[in-house]
Amino acid sequence: MPSTTILITISINVVSLTIGFIAFQLMNELDRSDKKQITDQMITSIINMILFIWLAKIILHLSIFISDPIAVLAYPSDANAFYLALILTSIQLVYKAKRNGLKLARLFYHFIPVLVFAGFTYHFIEIIWMDNSFAWGNFILMFMLLSLFLLLKRLINQKTMLLLISYCWVFGKLLISWLLPFTTIFGYMVAPLFLVMVALIISVLYLFNRKLVFL
Repeated sequence: MPSTTILITISINVVSLTIGFIAFQLMNELDRSDKKQITDQMITSIINMILFIWLAKIILHLSIFISDPIAVLAYPSDANAFYLALILTSIQLVYKAKRNGLKLARLFYHFIPVLVFAGFTYHFIEIIWMDNSFAWGNFILMFMLLSLFLLLKRLINQKTMLLLISYCWVFGKLLISWLLPFTTIFGYMVAPLFLVMVALIISVLYLFNRKLVFL
């Protein structure tokens, strides 16, 4: 049943992100007020991303939604909805950076342990509970990123870490998409072209818009 699939996916994502936030709380050395502020910003961003995914699913299937809204809402979101939601979330974050002074690089840096631990947990659940052999590639990648972050977080500055983890993640995902039939991000199947575009965007921001990327 599509609705059952959605509930299972949501449950795994909730558990994974919860583990990610617990890891952030335990590992981070910010003072209490800064940690709370960053945590609130990350949770808000994730909630907005989820809402945008649902909105994107409606927009992409508007004609079906008008005639039978349950038919659209009952089925899992696809990669196109994920792409559109990511674009909308990015636009919102850039707007907050310009309007409210949100420090995007600081936010993205603190997102690293949350998303890496969450991804590690997500693919671990896929392997152990769902017996998904295709999850091994992503599981190993998350383990390597996690190890890299833990080993280097006291040795390199935040902006270098942000770029390093981003590039390693992109090229790791590209390798997985080359070795396996597909690769996913929290259950959403993504195309290699999307990963290439992410790498290009990171490079462009680094070269031409340092105020947006760096602290």
